[in-house]
Amino acid sequence: MVLRTIFIFAIIITLEQYVVHTSPTAVSTVVRSTCDLNACRSERPGACTCNSNCECSSLADSDDSDGICVHRLISCTNITHCNDTAACGPGKLCIKSRRCGKRSVCIPEILDNEDLCSSKTDIRSRKSENTNNSYQGAKSLSAFWSFDSNTHDSFNNFNGVPVGRPMYAQSVLGKGASISFTQSSPQYVAILSDQLPLQRSSFTIEMWIYPTSLTNGDSGLFGHCSENSPNMCLHFVIHGLRLYCGFYANDVVGKTVLQVNTWSHVACVYNLITLTQQVWLNGVLDGSKYPAAPFQRTLSITTIGTTYNYWEPGYSPLMHHGFIGYIDEVRFEPRAKTAVEIMKSATYPSE
Repeated sequence: MVLRTIFIFAIIITLEQYVVHTSPTAVSTVVRSTCDLNACRSERPGACTCNSNCECSSLADSDDSDGICVHRLISCTNITHCNDTAACGPGKLCIKSRRCGKRSVCIPEILDNEDLCSSKTDIRSRKSENTNNSYQGAKSLSAFWSFDSNTHDSFNNFNGVPVGRPMYAQSVLGKGASISFTQSSPQYVAILSDQLPLQRSSFTIEMWIYPTSLTNGDSGLFGHCSENSPNMCLHFVIHGLRLYCGFYANDVVGKTVLQVNTWSHVACVYNLITLTQQVWLNGVLDGSKYPAAPFQRTLSITTIGTTYNYWEPGYSPLMHHGFIGYIDEVRFEPRAKTAVEIMKSATYPSE
């Protein structure tokens, strides 16, 4: 009953926090990069600000002369022609692709490079004013829980609440502290203050762990789950002694057996651009899956040190999968980190 109350409380907070404050004329709040269509006529590399392997296009229902960056070249076979975005259906855009002839075509909206392009005004929002929900850079939505004797986020975005009285132990850094879970009763850190930007987004979750006990079951590291349905339950766990990360029925598993009583750097990465899930162990790619659909859930409690399955066949609701040991230096970023960045984190803690 207490957990259900917390969950309802989290939903109320989230709904209040995520009200979009825009003027009545606002059409869209998604921020995308624009590009020079004249430069794109020859598909010249660099015409888009996002990367050199993109296609510059404009929306079919826009009067603007500039365009949007699409992160990969569009196939002109088996395409659906359109007059405007509304004709394409949910999750799709109607664009004028210079490579596909004079008629406009429908493409999946995820091909629009909203994650990697620099922030400029969306060509669908030129009439918007005073939009307060625009993306202001990755750092404003990042989180870092150092667990130096508290569960606060250093960015003060997503402060945690300790549940079950976890204790503190020595940090992986040799100074400061890590958080210690014994799971004599359910112990974890709950993030109730706001919702992490996980839905249909790229992200990286990484941390240092020191398991003192492992079984063939699940040891939860990081979770954001409210129902067991495909792509609705994010769970980063140790499963069968290996790293395991996914969204329910859409998961990736590592190859390496983890060791007890030793510090390891672990990471779960999802890249919306490449539709790839990855798990990393000590800076080395340990498992990868492609294609992997994005995570869809928005309203839920985020947990560190456990994951909850809200309904498992044959089990009761709120099935608890707790981690036994120490966790330190937990980071979340709303982007897919590169291999170089992950190796740096695994080599130099706290950087």
